[in-house]
Amino acid sequence: MEGSNLTQGNLSKNMRKLLIPLIFTNILNSIYTIVDGIWVGNLIGDVGVATVTNSFPIISIIVSISTGLAVGTSVLISQYYGAKNQEKVKSISGVSYILTAIIGVLSTVILMLLSETLLKITHIPNEILVQAKQYILIYLIGYMFYFIFDLIIQSLRAIGDSKNPMKLVIVMTTMNMILDPILIKIGLGTFGAGLATAISLIFGTIVAIIYVNKKSDLLKFDLKRIKIKKEYTLEILKVALPVALQEFIFSLVYFIELDLVNQMGVIGTAAYGVVEKIATIIYIIGTSFQTLTTVTIGQFIGDNKIDSTKEVIKNALKLAIIPFILSAIVLYVFPRESCRIFVSSTEVIDAAMKYISIISLIIVVIPIRGIITGFILGTGHTKFVAISMLSAVITEIIILHVLGNSSLDNLEKTGIAGTAFWIVKMMLELIYCFSGRWKKNVITEEGVI
Repeated sequence: MEGSNLTQGNLSKNMRKLLIPLIFTNILNSIYTIVDGIWVGNLIGDVGVATVTNSFPIISIIVSISTGLAVGTSVLISQYYGAKNQEKVKSISGVSYILTAIIGVLSTVILMLLSETLLKITHIPNEILVQAKQYILIYLIGYMFYFIFDLIIQSLRAIGDSKNPMKLVIVMTTMNMILDPILIKIGLGTFGAGLATAISLIFGTIVAIIYVNKKSDLLKFDLKRIKIKKEYTLEILKVALPVALQEFIFSLVYFIELDLVNQMGVIGTAAYGVVEKIATIIYIIGTSFQTLTTVTIGQFIGDNKIDSTKEVIKNALKLAIIPFILSAIVLYVFPRESCRIFVSSTEVIDAAMKYISIISLIIVVIPIRGIITGFILGTGHTKFVAISMLSAVITEIIILHVLGNSSLDNLEKTGIAGTAFWIVKMMLELIYCFSGRWKKNVITEEGVI
């Protein structure tokens, strides 16, 4: 049987084998953001960092849609794969390709048209408005293709294959690392960084399509499968839309926070951006654990081994110990040195240090957060993840309102409200996990129930 059934054999060994390539893949996949930050910060300066930082909330909207479709599809694929229903896997995969392509093009075009308006909503400094718009437009062109790449990667992971996604990401990342400094240095600036990413995303997608057509019978582009079927379309959307909604709501958090830090000028925006870059590195690990848990739980649920899900969580938490310790070292022992990787300005670093002192604990527990969310996603009950996210956003807005007239600066207000955001989300999801409501099956031979 194609892929790897995680419900068979030694669970701890199976999870380790899946996790290690996942971490490497996510590190490579996120190098776009990290490399852009390093090159832009060192070759362009504070203005470049502020430009990319202000672009991120808009980019995160398109990421939320792509992630929702890809993760939602992978949940169903992992459950049907665990149930050993290969025909369902093929059908879900085929419908997801055309559905993702249509939604990808439409959402990208809409964001392109609204990009300038969205930037102005966040009170972006006037001196970087044009640069940010150019960066976003070229980035979005590449990301339109990435919808399919992301879907292929997540689908391969859903059937227990994390090695080949890693190879595909290596190809894409290598191109980005080569093009980034070249296009920036020839005078294209932040637009060059965006262009490097767009070219890499398009090339990577082409390679991924070629690979899956040649190597995967379950996930290949078969014209007989690639068509809109109401039954499977509704099945995908029922699980995928709440994931997309969760990611979209999360992107709104960046709009809210950027609206505040932008009022501090380029220094405040750059400081916020530097800390977010550090958090992104740790978030890579958290995303790996979330995917690991989602796929493993999905296969166990599909195989009706509900009682074994406790062992999945125990093994995931054991694997998270080392990342937890390393994250703590970065944020509590070497925070200033970590900031210097992205920017050399002492003023920006000082502001970033203040922000880190407030939100460091929430960043450190990112891997654990990933396990909790991944567990719920793997069961297929994705609606609650969206509910917990919405509740957390409401909490953050309330706290920001309460702190509105305080003597704290906007970075401090953002840090306090952001910490409350993640505490609320984690607590709600933990309560849901312990409640046992997730034990209601999501798939049957007839489809979603």
